[in-house]
Amino acid sequence: MLILYGSPFSSRVNKLRYIANHIGLDYEHVPLSPLKGETRTPEYLRIHPAGKIPAMVDDDFALFESMAIARYLASKARSPIYPEELRARAIVDQWCEFVTHHVEGGMLKVFFNRVMVPLFKLPVEMDTRSEQDGLAWLDRYLPIVEGQLAEHAHVAGETLTLADFALLAALDPAEAASVDLAAYPSLTDWRSRMRGESFYAACHARYSDIVDAFR
Repeated sequence: MLILYGSPFSSRVNKLRYIANHIGLDYEHVPLSPLKGETRTPEYLRIHPAGKIPAMVDDDFALFESMAIARYLASKARSPIYPEELRARAIVDQWCEFVTHHVEGGMLKVFFNRVMVPLFKLPVEMDTRSEQDGLAWLDRYLPIVEGQLAEHAHVAGETLTLADFALLAALDPAEAASVDLAAYPSLTDWRSRMRGESFYAACHARYSDIVDAFR
């Protein structure tokens, strides 16, 4: 039995659900909230020793770190979203790393300060420097993604790959965090297409609906 652990509030968890839905893997999604201490139980710490989300169990095999799980799921299904050819796979890995470190990293800084801190009344103050750093990252790196999508149908080229799911999930919090993407028309068109797919609708109509449910 394949189990994916983590809150639907987490874009990294949703990334894995989008992938599993797209490639047709049967799985159980077990929602866990780190804020409620649900990832600090002895049972869960045996799966993820740092008590973070997401994590996966596939029968007797446990795995953590979202991109490691993403690659595992695609390889398990022998899906073309993670190609077997060496150079094609390297290009997908390249864009997955770029998205994870630069786009997702920037968005999470903004989202944490603008949404997470006030919404969950976290015992920290909003870090304006961190928020501005996140916006600066997005201003620097989203034009690169925009340029790629202006020339190609998908993030890593002309076919759908793991890089598309990584970017889609990374940008999911944009509306909730008041990050305007209108300056990136190719990115906006790509995002609209992706959010119209059945793998996305199987999780939610819009990510912002999840955030609104907590307000």
